[in-house]
Amino acid sequence: AVARLERVAAARPARPALDPQASYLVTGGFGGLGLRTAEWLADRGARQVVLMGRTSPSALAEVAIAGLAARDVTVTRVLGDVAQEADVRAALAAVPGRLAGVVHAAGTLDDGSLADLDWPRVRRVLEAKVVGAWLLDRLTDGLDLFILYSSAAGLVGSSGQANHVAANAFLDALAARRHAR
Repeated sequence: AVARLERVAAARPARPALDPQASYLVTGGFGGLGLRTAEWLADRGARQVVLMGRTSPSALAEVAIAGLAARDVTVTRVLGDVAQEADVRAALAAVPGRLAGVVHAAGTLDDGSLADLDWPRVRRVLEAKVVGAWLLDRLTDGLDLFILYSSAAGLVGSSGQANHVAANAFLDALAARRHAR
């Protein structure tokens, strides 16, 4: 008898089912990551999604939002800056019913060499990711999911993105802290 390799189909993990009666907040909600996240939530059973963004949805975002509505997803739009506590509180107050999850997809890039980065450029990047994540963490509890969009840049660095690297390293640490709680 000769030993042979046999191809075995890998079992696919089941998609987690989300509570169709609950709501899910997505920051950076009118951008590409936020809208794709809203679709991901809908694919898993979410029927109420709150999209938060600093600016009104673009025409392309409106098409994506209409696509969600066609799938029986109620989309609540909230204009606000996730780095401002009053805006985050307003977004949380706009959530219909129980808030079951938060996905923090907001972010800003401002690339440049470390020598060229001044505090306003660093702060601009940190506010969206760091301050926003900190406020969301502080103002929410008992959620089914809390997702922070981070990047491998926090581990391996990325040329010209020192501010982005620092922001992502903070998100990784905050996620570990929240998980430990």
